[in-house]
Amino acid sequence: MQYLSTPWILVAILSASLIVFAILWYLSAVAQRFRVETAAAGAEPVRLATFLFKDERLTDSDCVLRKLPWSDDVEVSEWRHLRSWLGRRFGSLPTQLRELKDGEHREFPATDKEDLAVLVLSGLQDVQRVQLKDPSEQDPSGAHRARELETFVARFGAVLNETPCAIRVFDKIHETAWYNQSFAEFSEEQAELLIKAPVCLENGKRVHLPAQHGQVETYLELNHLDREDCQVLYVSDVTQVVNAEKARREFIQTLTKTFANLTTGLAVFDQNQRLALFNPALLDLTGLNPSFLSGQPHLAEVFDRLRDSNMMPEPKNYGSWRNQMNAMIKSASEGLYIDDWSLPNGMTYRITGRPHPDGAVAFLFEDISDEVALTRRFRSQIDLRQAALDVVTHAIAITGPNNSILLCNRACSDFLGIDPDSSFAEMSLKDFLVTCDEKLPHVWFWDACEKAILGRTELERVVTCKNGTDYLCSVELLPGNSMNISISQNRHATLPSSELKAATA
Repeated sequence: MQYLSTPWILVAILSASLIVFAILWYLSAVAQRFRVETAAAGAEPVRLATFLFKDERLTDSDCVLRKLPWSDDVEVSEWRHLRSWLGRRFGSLPTQLRELKDGEHREFPATDKEDLAVLVLSGLQDVQRVQLKDPSEQDPSGAHRARELETFVARFGAVLNETPCAIRVFDKIHETAWYNQSFAEFSEEQAELLIKAPVCLENGKRVHLPAQHGQVETYLELNHLDREDCQVLYVSDVTQVVNAEKARREFIQTLTKTFANLTTGLAVFDQNQRLALFNPALLDLTGLNPSFLSGQPHLAEVFDRLRDSNMMPEPKNYGSWRNQMNAMIKSASEGLYIDDWSLPNGMTYRITGRPHPDGAVAFLFEDISDEVALTRRFRSQIDLRQAALDVVTHAIAITGPNNSILLCNRACSDFLGIDPDSSFAEMSLKDFLVTCDEKLPHVWFWDACEKAILGRTELERVVTCKNGTDYLCSVELLPGNSMNISISQNRHATLPSSELKAATA
């Protein structure tokens, strides 16, 4: 390798120095000419803020803008952040800067005609430049930030003035710094009361303002926020809530008084299946301890206690019965649960469970012992009267007030080949007379018999069977607007009216 001699090195250094000096002289001349032309035209240097982006991310800027003015959490690191900040002033901006071609320039003037600012977007090979030009401001970026803050304060100030919640802000020494329009509607006395109230009241406390100057009484709920630099008082009108709570309490008191006078036992369980309400009749019917019920026991505990005290029938499988009860409680849309309990002491209770969509359930305990006894007695009397009619050898059928067959003895069933008791539907008078006409045909009697029954008149006629046997057919009026139809082979074998009335009374 050969090394340059010292003279050649000096020549190279001298040449480079001359070239640098020539470039600086040229740039100085150009700048001087630009300043002269600008001064001659009477124009001021263009004031602007420049941002450089690459791949939609901010790479450099000549102004301090670390975070968005309206948020302390979002940093200006991408074009979408800056676009959101500038868009309200310059209208619709491109969603992506990569849309700009190399050498392309787009200008977006401010939407306000009195605003002289212009936003210029330029494409420079693989980077994009965003310039905010504002000849009326020394610091375009700072001026834009101040403009956005003014807009932000004005917008949210209007929102806070329109809110129905009254707001008052205090400084560090508890002097009023600001309050909204809702708070300004309070009188001086009311405002003074509200300002002093947070000192002694906790959040969520209520203050009662009596009626004055023709206004109705008002209930207000106070909440206050303590910060290092200020204190905020929030005042909400809860008059309707207070009135609703009063109405609810009065309604519950009315229901409580009503339930206290009921002879039916009532037990209401909440959505957690805890006893929430019961009346005195429940104590009388079940014999449960009042202290036990007052402790809000679980539904299963109540029924376990009833089983232990023999106040419910012992099920064959208590576990499956409890599962059935739980399924009934959970299925709120099923409707109704009814069961009759025959107790060892001879009493009969009807248990009605009414589930509700919110998960609550109400149980009604009703003593139906007298009703069951009456039903049994009535059923016994009916069976006795049916047995008395079955002893009679000729056919007897009795129609009720609705003209359907109410009773029919065994002789009538055997003679006509019918059994009204075997069907759930009642046998109509017309169907009965059609059967009679098939057994004992007659030209006009059975039509006359129908008219007599419907008109509640008596009729008697001898009808001859196809084999020549004569039958006495008669219609008689009975108590209760009922009619007796009898068919006997021997006219002397008819049941006297007095005995028939006694047997069917």
